[in-house]
This record gives sequence, structure tokens and C-alpha cells, in this order.
Amino acid sequence: MKYLFFCAAMIVASFCNAQGNHFWKSQNENTQIQVIVNASETKAAVFTGDYLTTYDLATGEKITSHGFVYDDVVKFANGEHITSFSEDLSLVIISNENNSFWSLNTVKNKFELPAKYDKKHAFSGLDYEGNPIQYKKNDKSLYINYTSSEFEIDSKVVNYKDLIVKPSGLYSVYTKEDDRNIYIFNHKTQKTSKFPEKDFILDLAENRNLNNGNYIYATQGDTYAIYDIENETIEKHKTALVNSKVPEKFKNCISSNSISANSFKTKNYYFSVEVDAVLNNSKPSGVEQTPYKLVQYNVGDCEKKSEIRFSLPLEDFQKRYKKVQDLIIAKEAKEQAEIAKEQEQIDAKAPIFKFPELNNFGWNLGQDGKYLAINSEEGKQIAIWNLETMEQVYNFIKPVSKDGIYYWHFDFEEDRDNALIIGMQRGGSSGVYSMVDKNKHLDGNTNIPNDRGYITYVNDREVGMVISRYEKDKKGRLDFDKPLWAQYQFMNVDTKQWHSKRFPEAKSLELIPGQKILLVKYKKKYDLYKYKDVTFSNLQKIDEVKTDYQDVKFDLQKQDHIYFVRKTKSGLPDKVLAYNINTKQSHNLGPEIARSLNYENNVSHYVPEIIDVVSDGFKAKKLVVTNLKSNSKSEVFLTAQTTAEKEDLEDQIKTYHENDIESQIELEAKNLKERERRKNINFFFDNFDFVGTGKSYSLDKLRGRELNSIPIANEILGQTWGQKAAIGKIKDCGFTWMLFYVINDPNNTDIRVAKVSKGGGQLMGKKHLLSVPMVNGQIAAKTSFTFFNTTKGVRFDYTKTDLRTGKSASGQIDCGCDTSW
Repeated sequence: MKYLFFCAAMIVASFCNAQGNHFWKSQNENTQIQVIVNASETKAAVFTGDYLTTYDLATGEKITSHGFVYDDVVKFANGEHITSFSEDLSLVIISNENNSFWSLNTVKNKFELPAKYDKKHAFSGLDYEGNPIQYKKNDKSLYINYTSSEFEIDSKVVNYKDLIVKPSGLYSVYTKEDDRNIYIFNHKTQKTSKFPEKDFILDLAENRNLNNGNYIYATQGDTYAIYDIENETIEKHKTALVNSKVPEKFKNCISSNSISANSFKTKNYYFSVEVDAVLNNSKPSGVEQTPYKLVQYNVGDCEKKSEIRFSLPLEDFQKRYKKVQDLIIAKEAKEQAEIAKEQEQIDAKAPIFKFPELNNFGWNLGQDGKYLAINSEEGKQIAIWNLETMEQVYNFIKPVSKDGIYYWHFDFEEDRDNALIIGMQRGGSSGVYSMVDKNKHLDGNTNIPNDRGYITYVNDREVGMVISRYEKDKKGRLDFDKPLWAQYQFMNVDTKQWHSKRFPEAKSLELIPGQKILLVKYKKKYDLYKYKDVTFSNLQKIDEVKTDYQDVKFDLQKQDHIYFVRKTKSGLPDKVLAYNINTKQSHNLGPEIARSLNYENNVSHYVPEIIDVVSDGFKAKKLVVTNLKSNSKSEVFLTAQTTAEKEDLEDQIKTYHENDIESQIELEAKNLKERERRKNINFFFDNFDFVGTGKSYSLDKLRGRELNSIPIANEILGQTWGQKAAIGKIKDCGFTWMLFYVINDPNNTDIRVAKVSKGGGQLMGKKHLLSVPMVNGQIAAKTSFTFFNTTKGVRFDYTKTDLRTGKSASGQIDCGCDTSW
């Protein structure tokens, strides 16, 4: 009873020895501990990735606890952090650097979206009243969705570069491109103020980690500044000083074993995450992990007010620690087995041999400029040459079951004798990627999400893609004169980790690796930035070139030049502007020089050229490489030099395909599936009799064939709530049929047309023509219509009379064969 009485007394004083659920942390994981305290200073939450626990600060008792370990994997182990929370901590927002977020309802112990959340817009946090703060993705302007109506504040916060919503929800701190200020927006007063000094850089990491209290953390050279927004006071320290990121007046409370990154002040208290000495002194030797606790001090005298020991008890930690160690050993063994398997795949690659011939081909230089890859007929054979030794180092023969690859880039991994080649999939759906890695050809199974832009970079297991977005006109078509943004995004093909950099109002982006320059294209100019690496974390603008020429090209012999090429409507070079990177001078050249320029830019002193060689009437291809340093030339044949050699190489490829049993089986299955699909497509088209144009229809007498029960009809035309019915083919548009169908549901009958390719059954476009209301299962408007043949396709003429009001309406809608719908 004495023990029970003692613990109860300690609970009242907020010093109970009851332990928490949080796994102990390694030294390099200290920043993963995050503590938040609500504005009324009554509750706190501790987040360590594996657990989130809320506490009552008056008693030190645990309120709620939420585990994030699934199948022995910690859900939040990649820098996720709490960015926002409600006053009662019933709603906690966890975010990451990619603007992904998780909304945890701690009362219900489940993930759910905040009330009034609008899926159309990106999420930034909660305001002081718990309303979602979001921003419009197209122009990055903030708005808050209040209960009564949407209140936009885009006139106050618009086109920002970086944005942090303080967890109090009272302030948003943001910066703008090419602006020397840091801005502060007060969500309560709707007023904007500024950081007191210019040319300070917002410390994004610290403003996220040290997010309790309304402080701004910023740097300028070796000066670190802490700005108190509410009191409008600023402190400055040298960044080299210990605990420089803690306000000076709170440093006297800091324990020698506390974590400065988790030391912060609220209105009346100072909080610090410190080593739990009781547990730490009893841990076994060899354990690197350290237990921690949360300590609360009074601001005035630094007297300790409460102590919350959130780390696991020693016995529970040891059990989980052993499990973690066993998992690490098992994981390492699995990884070693996978590496051995990968090496077997690499060793089983095709033997080195030349191309039989090269007619349609493309080539690219690797990122270091040492290797040249040639892609024959979009992936039929891909070979790589070392430009230093002039040796062919890699040869890939496309399996017969796979589609080709185009718009590609590559990296030859010298230490692994492996090529990583990534591009777009030929013959697949639009925006699907293909990848050759470890001698495997992956079609549409690269882990790269579809439609992420065109491939411009492959290096160090990272693929880089550029994607652009434009405004749409009144007809829903892209307006290429009104760019919204261009973005460079990179993904590690092994870890699936992403990082990206967006440029508002840019049309496109281009890397010049040899000069470490990023080229940003706008409507009337190009901006040039120096970069250190492709995180683009410290871009330095070095110049801008005022031109609207569309193409960027390079001369492999002149690394210090960029050529901007204007094209005619037919795509021919019209004018060329040559820009010297070193002198920052430009001059005009005639269009004829464009023929000798390349889209590839050189990153080394090797200049490759592929030339035709004719001997005894036989045409071959030769690679000639100029060494700019030694001014010497080397050459090697890329293709067969005689008819006999060509036939021998073709036989080698044929034998390689015949021995690839796995690909043969896959091809047969693919052909069988394609034959079945062809049969289904024919059945789909058979439901549409040819009705042509010129015939008048009355909607109440219209009859058609039911389509919902035909799976491929739903695949082609899309799933619908109502019943689809086929009426007929109204126009032969060459390689597509224009089909006429209706959709019936209890409220409406919709008249639609669709263009579907004859060969593959792909939907090339569909158009909604007319909706007619239904009342009690009956058509409520007498409707007649006719399709007329036109030079461009079909015209839909209709007359509709509402049987309830007697009002009539008529109109015409053009449905062109060649126009996009």
C-alpha cells in the first residue's frame, strides 16, 4: 500500500514514474522527437514516428496513445512531423516535405480528413479556429474554408515560394521568389507584416521542428535570428554557438543532457526533452538507444513543474530491441540474397556484339559524358560504348514480348557493370514508363507513377522528369501561352524517395550538366541558375536571356555555348541566337547552323559523331570520337561491315530470342490476351449498326442495345451510374468510328457520341450532346434531333420542348472527326 500511495502522490505532482510506449532513440534520431503544447498549456503531445501520445500537463497522465508500427515497419520514419493541431489535441496533422499529410483524430483513434476539407486544393494546416488552411494548386494562393462560406485571402498571400503555418493557427510565415522579405500573415486580423530585416533566409527545418510558440527562425551568413512575432522582438546569435537556436532568456533552464532542438517556450512555461537518467543508467552495455523524458519548467524561476517519462520501460524496450535486431539481421540477409540474385541477372546479359545495321536509331550521352548509348529502333537493341577506351561495354537485346522505349536517358554503373535505362513505353498507355535495369526489361512496372513528365536525367539510381502545367481556355483546351508552372522532380528507383523543385509561370526546364546550369524557360526569357546538385537547394541566378525562341540546342565542341532556335510553323529552323555562358554575350546566327547542333549537351572532352561508311557497296555506321584535350580522333565500327557479318549478327539475336523461354511464354500469353481483346472489341462494335447521317430521331421512340453488361464497353466508354445503350455508327472517321449512344438514369437521358479507334478499341474522345429530364420514368421534354454530315465530321441539330412548361429550345453542336474533344 505504501508503494501505491507513493505513486498516487507523485501523479498529483505530475512526477509519476509510469512509463510510456515510445521506443528509445539513437543519437542521430534525436530530431525525430517532437513535442507540441496547446495554447492553453493544459495538454501536450509527444511524437516519435512510432507513437503519438497526448498527456494532461496538470497530472502528467496519459490521455490517448496511438501506435504507427504496421507489420514491424514504422509508418512515419522519413522525416514526417506534426505541422498543425487543434486546441484540445483531438486533431493532429502529420506532414512530410512532399506536402503529403495525415489527419489523426486522437479521440476516435483513426485517420480522417478535417471537417470542411476541400479535396480540390492542397492542405497546409489548421487556423486558430480549427478550419483547414489550404492553397490553390494552380496559383499557390491561400484560402480558408469557413463554416458559412469560403473566405479567400489570395489578395494577401499569393504566389509564395515557401510557406509555414504556425501550429497555433494564428500566423502563416511565407517567402516569395526574387523577394528579399519574409512575410507574416495574421489569420485573425487578416493583416500582413514583415520580418524586421531583409535578406534573411527562412530556416524551414527549424521552423518546422521548433514549431511551438510564434517564433520565426532565419539565417543571414553566420548570423542566426529568432523573431518573436507577438512581442515584435528579435535576438541574433552566431550559428556556431551551442544552443544558438534557443532564445537567450530561456537558456538558464537548459539541462546539460537536454536536446536543444526540442527546447521551447510557451507563454508561462519552458519545455525541454531530456535524457531519462533513471532508465539510461540501468540500460545494458552495447545499446546505443537513449530513453528520454519531457520536463516542464516555470518561466520565472526555472523550477521544475512536471516530468513525463514517455519512453518504454526497460523490460519492454529490451523485448522490442531484440525484435528490432532480429529484423535487421533478417533484412540484411534478404538484401544480400537480392544482391546476389541481381548480380546473376547482370551476369546473364546478352553477349557483346555490334548492331547488324542502324537505320532508325537515337543516341544519348551519360551524365559524366564518358559513355555513349545507342538505341536501335526504339529499344530493339541498346548498346553502350566507353568513349575513353572505344570499347563496347554493354549490349541489351529487347525480349520479343516487350514493347520498345523512347524519349529515354541512361546511366552506366561502372562498378556494377550495369546499365539503367529509363524512358517512355512504346505501344503502352500514354504516360507509362519503361525501364531496363539489371538486364531486365520492365514495361509499365517501374514504380514511377504515370504522367510525371518526360525523362531528362538518369544518374546515381535517380530518374529526373520535367512536367509543365498550363491554363485552359473556355473550351477546356490547354493555352500554351499561359503557363502555370514547370517542375523538376526526381525519384530514386530503389528507395522510391522523391524530391522536386517548382518554378511558377515557367514553361519548361533544361539541365546543362557540364556547366552545372539549370535553364528555366518563360514566355519571353530564359533564366540561368548555377546548381550544386539536383536537390536545387542553393540555386544561384547568374543571368537571363531575353528571347522567346522555342528550342534549346548545343554544339558538342563548345561547352560554353547555348543555342536558342526559333522554328517556323512547319518546324524548320528560322533564326538562331548563340549565347556564351562565360562572357554572357549573345549574337544572331543563320538557321543553317541548327543542322549541326544537338539536343544533347557535352559534359566531358569527348565529342562523338556517327558517320556512314560505304565499302564495296555495303553501307556501315562508324563512331568517330574527338578528344578535345589531345585533339586526337578514335573510331570504331558500330555495325556489320559485310553482308556475311550482318547475317551472322542477326542469327545471334535470333538465337538469343529463341533461348529466352520466359519471354516466349510471355509473348504467347500476350498474343492470346490480344486475340481475346480483339474478339471483345469486334463484339462491342457489332452492337452499333451503321445508321449514318441525315436520319431524324425522336427521343421517345429511340431504341438501342444494352451495353452495361459488356465489360469492354465499360472499359472503353467508362463506368456510368445509368444504363448505356448503343444506337449506331454515324461516321467513319478513318481509323476511328464515331459512335452514337445514350445513357438513361432515373433523372435524365443523356445523348452522347464517342470516337473509338477501329484497331485497338481506344477511346479517342467523347462528347456530351444533350440532357433531357425524366419525371416518374417518363421523358419530360419532347426531343427530336438529326446528325448531318459536314466537311469536318458531323453536326448535331436538335429541338427540345419541355412538356411541363411548353418552352422550346434548339441548337447545333459540331462533332469534328479530327478535332480533340
